[in-house]
Amino acid sequence: MALHLPGLGDYIRVVAADDNQEFINRVLLHASSSTVFRLVGQAATGRDAIHKAEQLAPHVLIVSRYLPDMVGLEVAEQVGRRVPGVQVILVDDCPDVPLAIEAQGRGIRRVLPKSVSREELEQAVREVVETARRELEEAARRFPLFAPGRHPLAPPKPEETRLQVVTVGRETIAFYHPKGGVGKTSTLVNMAAALTANRVLKVKPVALDFDVDYGSLAAALGWGHADVEAGRTVVHWAHFSEPPQTLEETEELLMHHRSGLLALAAPRNPADEGLLTAELAERIIDTVQRFYDPVLIDCTIDLRDSTIIALQRATRVILVSTLDYLAIDRLTKFREKQESLGIPPYKCFVVLNRTRNNAVFSVRDAVDYLAKLGYTFLEALPYDPGVEDAMNRGQPYFLENPRSEYAAGIRSIVHGIWRVYPEDRPARRGGLGSLFGRRQLLGRQ
Repeated sequence: MALHLPGLGDYIRVVAADDNQEFINRVLLHASSSTVFRLVGQAATGRDAIHKAEQLAPHVLIVSRYLPDMVGLEVAEQVGRRVPGVQVILVDDCPDVPLAIEAQGRGIRRVLPKSVSREELEQAVREVVETARRELEEAARRFPLFAPGRHPLAPPKPEETRLQVVTVGRETIAFYHPKGGVGKTSTLVNMAAALTANRVLKVKPVALDFDVDYGSLAAALGWGHADVEAGRTVVHWAHFSEPPQTLEETEELLMHHRSGLLALAAPRNPADEGLLTAELAERIIDTVQRFYDPVLIDCTIDLRDSTIIALQRATRVILVSTLDYLAIDRLTKFREKQESLGIPPYKCFVVLNRTRNNAVFSVRDAVDYLAKLGYTFLEALPYDPGVEDAMNRGQPYFLENPRSEYAAGIRSIVHGIWRVYPEDRPARRGGLGSLFGRRQLLGRQ
């Protein structure tokens, strides 16, 4: 996993690991009123801390010196090997100089007392991230990337230097909405196309269609029934005695789009939907996570077992919604039950799709209301009939019309997660309030 550092104005993502719930509660209390960081995960054991670091890709891991199964120094070493982008802060009841020296030798950035105040914790978290950023930028200046055939002493081009600095944490992103017809599949397809085409990220995304009822990922990418029936669907994996073990074996079981995007389609026959069990969903996710990043999952509208697994395993959940009363109301009902399903709201991000001036609600009203539900707003995608036309032709609209307002919105979503369009990110004309007429959303429950 590579390092993904927050941009200016972002919250720093923190995971805290301690079997003492009192300390976890202190960090949670500090985070709730902090303008610097947010607690995105917690662990009570060393193994769980390592797993959370791999799964959530935080910027900082705060780990106790002693855990039931491991010492914090060992956790830091393993996290450093498995997730080198995560900065580690060690906490202890009574830290001393010998501990600080040993911790530094293990790659730990800072040692703090468990009684740390919010201000002290904010300063430490900010400083370790800023230090990591400076080190990356210095490495980029000293060891720039060179294009093939260029002399090693030639000055690097700006974009080549940026490739050394802008990297990405491992992501599994589930696309969900409890109502159909909101455009989550088209959003996924165009976002995947943007990721595949991006020269800075150099990632290899894969799309999984878990929407076995209405799955249209194959059609959106121009694949016909013969392609789907050729054995490259999620339910075909149910017949394997064991999942593929190598990249080559995995790629043989995926569909290949001319843009470079790889995908696993939903079955053509709805009668096969029962084959996509929670166990199979986990097996598929585990397999593709080994070879691809990010993993993008199109989920069913109902909360069946495979969808719950996808939402739980995702590092982020993108809730694609339209600006109509029923869509917003369904999100409200989902919010009421999601935490009981192990889907915390902090990892849910909203994309408002097909926005236009005559929508039932304004974007600003929707954003304000969804923020009260604990959701983070990512972007408003404008209505563009070309998106559906391109879907019908099996071509992502982002690739057909990269200068459109819709494509600018897709780039904004990608940038909101990975910060890869520092110069290219298009300016948005006017604010949310000036783009859309204001209508009252609150109180229309």
